[in-house]
Amino acid sequence: AQVVRDHYASVFRFCCHRVGQEWAADLTQDTFLTAQKVFHQFRHQSSVRSWLFGIAINEARNLGRKHKISPVSLEFDQPATDA
Repeated sequence: AQVVRDHYASVFRFCCHRVGQEWAADLTQDTFLTAQKVFHQFRHQSSVRSWLFGIAINEARNLGRKHKISPVSLEFDQPATDA
């Protein structure tokens, strides 16, 4: 429960960037459920936060396959240039 309290906001923001706000809550929940199931495999070679982000990336792929969701593009439109 402490891991969720400490990292929920950052994982949720990360998920918003990966799949958009519409799917972010589901992805965040899936991330923490998976983390709970496999916490015994966490080897402390990275921070808990980066480990959770890795799980979120994998869960985003799963969600994308299941619901045909494309990752959110983080590219910005080029500003108009004066010709």
